[in-house]
Amino acid sequence: MSKKRFLGTFLAICAAVLCACGEDNSFGANAIGSNQMQTHALTDAQSDEQSSPGQPGTGNQATSATTCENADLQTSSLHCGRCGHACGRHETCENGECICNDGYLDCDRDGVCETYGECACEPGQKHDCYFGSYKTNNVGECKAGQSVCVTVPNGGVYWDEMNCEGQILPSYDYLCDPLRPHLDLDCDGNPDAQQDDDGDGYAICNEAGDAILDCCDNLYMCDTDHPELIHPGRIDCYGNQIDDNCSGIPDDNAALNCDSDETIVETD
Repeated sequence: MSKKRFLGTFLAICAAVLCACGEDNSFGANAIGSNQMQTHALTDAQSDEQSSPGQPGTGNQATSATTCENADLQTSSLHCGRCGHACGRHETCENGECICNDGYLDCDRDGVCETYGECACEPGQKHDCYFGSYKTNNVGECKAGQSVCVTVPNGGVYWDEMNCEGQILPSYDYLCDPLRPHLDLDCDGNPDAQQDDDGDGYAICNEAGDAILDCCDNLYMCDTDHPELIHPGRIDCYGNQIDDNCSGIPDDNAALNCDSDETIVETD
């Protein structure tokens, strides 16, 4: 090869090398930087396109969780109604408000659609309740109360059936009150003062209605299966610890030794 031809080839190679170098003499820097920018832009666009509602993208400010530039505040699940206000897991943004998806409800009204299906009740709602027999409900002094719908820490609601505020159940603490002769505390439909459940001819209250007459008219008043054997006028048998004659004192001073099964009352 001649010296002139070799020199021409060398100069051509140098020119190519100089063209590839940047102004800062770093070989290929402009070309590499351009490729990196294009790669980042593509990655960001793909990431935002793949982001699902309620999840921010990685590069596009229109779908960022912290900025809402270009976001539609009427439909954006990340910026519903205002910047940064994201809807919950089971919610959709419509007209600038987060609403529950079909099938989900916010039963405890805390702003979270946590219940799928129907709500058991609404907080503060009340309904009638009664823990006694239905036969005594609203009979005599007995009446129903109300249970309240309450919330629990996990976001659920339920009827508080353990509490029935205001209910009155049957009572066997019989009272003799002449001002209330029709008082029915046991709620059986009969005035307690005139009651003679054991059929021994003695009512619970005396004729004046101010004192107990028959101290053992049923099994709720005394501990025996034979209340008919205990009433005024009976012999108070000594040793059985029962007020056989309703004097107010078991085995009182008039107590006698009784040996007849007809006159002796045994406790259960």
